[in-house]
Amino acid sequence: MSEQGGNRGSGAPPRVPALVVAERRDWARTVETALEETPIRIHVAAGLEAARECLAETPIDCVVCRGRLLDRDGTAPLEALRESAPSIPIVCWEEPAGLEPATLLEAGATDVVTGPVEDADARLVARRIEAYAERYRAERSRSQYRSAVDHAPDGILVLDPDGTIRLANERTTDLLDPEDDVLPGSNLADLEGTIDRAELRSRLEGCGAGESVTIDGRTDRGDGEEAPIRIRVRRREDDRFVATVRDASALHEREQELERSLDLLEKTEELANAGGWEIDLECDELRRTAGARRIFGVGPGRDTDPKATIDHYHPDDRDRIERAIEHAIVEGATIDETARIVAEEGTRWVRLRGEPYEEDGRTVRLRGAIWDVTERERRQQAVRASNAKLKAVMAAFPDVAIVYDEDGRHLEVFASERSTSLLIDDPDDLVGERLEDALPPEQADRLRAGIDRTLETGDVQTVEYRLPVPAGHRWFEGRFAPVDHLVDGNRAVVLVARDVTERKQTAATLRKRTAYLEQAQSVADIGSWTIDVQADEFEWSDEVYRLFGLSSETVEPTYDVFYDVVHPDDEPAVKAAWEAALDGEPYDVEHRIVVDGETRWVRETAEFTFDQDGDPVTAVGVTQDVTDRVRYERRLEAQNEQLAVLNRIIRHDMRNQMNVIDGYAAVLEDQLSESEPIAAEIRHVAEDLLSISEDIRTVNRLLTDERDETPLEIGGVVMETLATLREEYDAFEWELSVPDRCWVQGSEALGIALEHVLENAIEHNDAPTPRLEISVTDRAAEDEVELRIADNGPGIPPSERELLTGERERSQLEHTSGLGLWIVHWIVSSLEGELAFESSDDGGTVVTIRLPRAATPSAELPR
Repeated sequence: MSEQGGNRGSGAPPRVPALVVAERRDWARTVETALEETPIRIHVAAGLEAARECLAETPIDCVVCRGRLLDRDGTAPLEALRESAPSIPIVCWEEPAGLEPATLLEAGATDVVTGPVEDADARLVARRIEAYAERYRAERSRSQYRSAVDHAPDGILVLDPDGTIRLANERTTDLLDPEDDVLPGSNLADLEGTIDRAELRSRLEGCGAGESVTIDGRTDRGDGEEAPIRIRVRRREDDRFVATVRDASALHEREQELERSLDLLEKTEELANAGGWEIDLECDELRRTAGARRIFGVGPGRDTDPKATIDHYHPDDRDRIERAIEHAIVEGATIDETARIVAEEGTRWVRLRGEPYEEDGRTVRLRGAIWDVTERERRQQAVRASNAKLKAVMAAFPDVAIVYDEDGRHLEVFASERSTSLLIDDPDDLVGERLEDALPPEQADRLRAGIDRTLETGDVQTVEYRLPVPAGHRWFEGRFAPVDHLVDGNRAVVLVARDVTERKQTAATLRKRTAYLEQAQSVADIGSWTIDVQADEFEWSDEVYRLFGLSSETVEPTYDVFYDVVHPDDEPAVKAAWEAALDGEPYDVEHRIVVDGETRWVRETAEFTFDQDGDPVTAVGVTQDVTDRVRYERRLEAQNEQLAVLNRIIRHDMRNQMNVIDGYAAVLEDQLSESEPIAAEIRHVAEDLLSISEDIRTVNRLLTDERDETPLEIGGVVMETLATLREEYDAFEWELSVPDRCWVQGSEALGIALEHVLENAIEHNDAPTPRLEISVTDRAAEDEVELRIADNGPGIPPSERELLTGERERSQLEHTSGLGLWIVHWIVSSLEGELAFESSDDGGTVVTIRLPRAATPSAELPR
């Protein structure tokens, strides 16, 4: 069951509550839509059960039964409705199939609108519904009036002109004839005891229409004692009299209570700035309470005729007030109008409410109340202005604002055109919906908890939640704040929800990158730090604490804490480097630290920022543990020193001694016969050792001497090397394929390497005629030049080839046949080239050298 929303203007009559009953909710909505712009306030019920619940819980003045409800079960639903609401008018709209209007009327319908809902004149139907509702209310009022009379605390009588009692309520029997209950037909004078029939008749005849006469008398209660009573008789237009009988023993007390009530009424009217009024239509008289006279600015006793009081209203509102009063008199409608009056202190706003009272089917008086609502109207005008401002603010508001009551119901939803896509549904559709019905369970529970905490604590609460909305799955930060005043009688909170999806994503990315950075620092033994130089504020990463053997939970970084870790012997150098860095010098220093008694080496570098005066502002730096590198470098230095000594021994001492051995072998060879080859063998070994010594000198020269790399024309280098070998070796052939003017990045060592490769291919070749195939390929796409040398010899042993190319780990048990190919390997590597070995198709060896390609020098370019 639902109710049609919307409010009418403050001057409009109250809307008629009507219940629309249909088989399906969408059918009922059709009627609701048709009556949307009429004075009907619609309640919707889908099915009979929902209709019964609505009738039991909600004041309804008319029922509209959609015809399709009766299509399936005939008049049974209509009869069930009539059983639930015997006296409420029922209008059938849109005649059901197979049922005549007469049949519907017989089944309990008050009226039948036979046209389809879509084509019906909604205002005509609305007027019918309104008329039936007004008559129903009037009948209900009469019934309530009769019930009030029967249960009134005073006796009420209807008398003929001679005093004969025609009607009497039960209270009259208790007061005048408690034993026999024979009041109707009796004469009032016989029961009262202080006045005879003639006097009673005379006094009644002397009373004009609308006038009253009071009789203070006594009556026998039946217990032997007389009790005082007061009878007030008023003459009606039909010459009958209505009398009230009261126990006079309690009259004084009641009069005092009445005085107190009147005083309370006056005080209440004064405090509420309200008053009461009555228009007696039979005597055309307006009566007003003191509060009402005060609102209109008139003094006591200045009640006027009803038409004159209309002049108090603002000229623009007079016609509307007159129509409302006329409508109440003619149609029996209630009055509820807000209008302006012109008082001495200026224009003020009042609210006028009234109800008609009927006798014998005609309105005899109007009674009601009036309130000064000037302040309320001003507040409403301020609210309307504030709402206009609020709408302007919301048009530019990037967030969403929602008002919830304590039950989690959406009371108001504010969103701009841009932020509407952040709502799970259209704002108008959300109003009235509970959280649990509008949102997924998890998010609804989270927001409900925020509402409860806000109402419980009275403090602003913050909650984050993720919601699927038209803009996608978005993260929101919601801030709840309590509303100071009740909203529709309930406590309420305001939620302002901000889209924080990008912030969440950025935070997640930052956390991930921070984790990666921390992991990278841990793996690389590198920590980062920052210093606000002017404020002496430090920040160390976790890895810095770890490198220094400190805890971030117990140690606050300072200069003193840092220098306590630095090795005492290095502290002066570190301080000097830092002071120089503050003056603009680069800060890059290696020093020792002492951690848990162990000495370690670190390298620190930093970059500084300086202000416009040249003073340092911040420093950002890193600290890296380089202990292993320093130790390795020191071992390498020791090994290099040892190798230098060994090299000197080999190059000088061994060479001198081998020259001595060679000399003695020559003397010995002259003394021995040719049949004794011992001296020759000794000289041969000595010459080999001398050759190795020469190779060692060459290697030492290549490794220690610094040579500048320069572009070399590879074809020229190959030709020069072949010319040198031709002088030493006569019996070898070669085939050369070299492009014209192909340049590589090299040095003079490249000729030595090429000489060793070619010499090795000739000297270790067991073929009758050594043959060499030499080719050069310019691989411009790879930015390199490839030199390929193939021979027809026995090939390099696999184990030796694997050692040279690094495919096999070196050991003390393996060695090559000489230093020649090692020299080639070292030279090519020093030139950032690559060396490769493979077997040729005829069993020989193919040596491939790839060298960086060089641009043609400008001196060689054609002019």
